[in-house]
Amino acid sequence: SSPVLFEDTVIVQCDVKKDGFAAKFDAATGKELWRIPRTDVSIGSWGTPGVIRAGNRTQVVLNGYPYIAAYDWNNGKELWRLKSEGDVPVPVPFLAGNYIYVANAHGGKAPLYAIRTDASGDISLPAGSRTSSGVAWSQERNGSYLQTPVVHKGIAYASTSNGVWKAYDATTGERLYEQRLGGGTTGFTSSPVAAGNHVYVTSEEGETYVI
Repeated sequence: SSPVLFEDTVIVQCDVKKDGFAAKFDAATGKELWRIPRTDVSIGSWGTPGVIRAGNRTQVVLNGYPYIAAYDWNNGKELWRLKSEGDVPVPVPFLAGNYIYVANAHGGKAPLYAIRTDASGDISLPAGSRTSSGVAWSQERNGSYLQTPVVHKGIAYASTSNGVWKAYDATTGERLYEQRLGGGTTGFTSSPVAAGNHVYVTSEEGETYVI
């Protein structure tokens, strides 16, 4: 995981099999401001923290396994948690519009979640459902393993590592279309980038596809 610098502080996510933790430090002095144990994280995470400011609170969202969780930026108190369906997560949680988007896709399922910014408590999905009190919508097989999806002009885009490109209505989660890039033999591990009226995704062979 990469640390995140936010308002003169540094947020660190250290998800390991033993003695995992998350912590906040003063960026100028290195003074520890808070530290929370994440000892129930059973598998390591490669995710970078997402610092989300929405409404009247700022939350630190950590993409982990077996749960995704958010903590109060001020004191580290847990705000909500969501049982995850994909292990060893990599994508970074991010805010777009009214939702926090989190994806992972290694092992088990390959979910994409749209989480309400005012979520609270345990927002895990009930059996047989793709929504909960805190999850506006989710897709079971979005496929983003290494790439962080992107939301642009009301559409959420995500790609599998072998180039299956999918687009969803960012508000409802309805799948709008999918297509394969690179003929199925090309690897995709970089995150897509949006600008203007286009989304750009670059393959491991150095070819950039314009959507």
